[in-house]
Amino acid sequence: VVFDDFGAAIAGLALCFSAQVAELFRAGLKAIPAGQSEAALAEGFTPAQSFVWIILPQVARVILAPMIITFVSLLKDSSLAS
Repeated sequence: VVFDDFGAAIAGLALCFSAQVAELFRAGLKAIPAGQSEAALAEGFTPAQSFVWIILPQVARVILAPMIITFVSLLKDSSLAS
């Protein structure tokens, strides 16, 4: 596949920052104690409900600040690509 300049810049930024965002979510999931999901399962939640209603809001709170910093960095790096 041959990219023009714009396509190569978009692909490069997407690859770089998608890895950073994935690492943020991984770290956020590891920061939540296992007892949270165990407690949700004990209350009768399914694993999917436990993730959506219990785990994900806590992860969002943990990764909010680093995610904002990552998107600001993406915005700054996009000007370098142009």
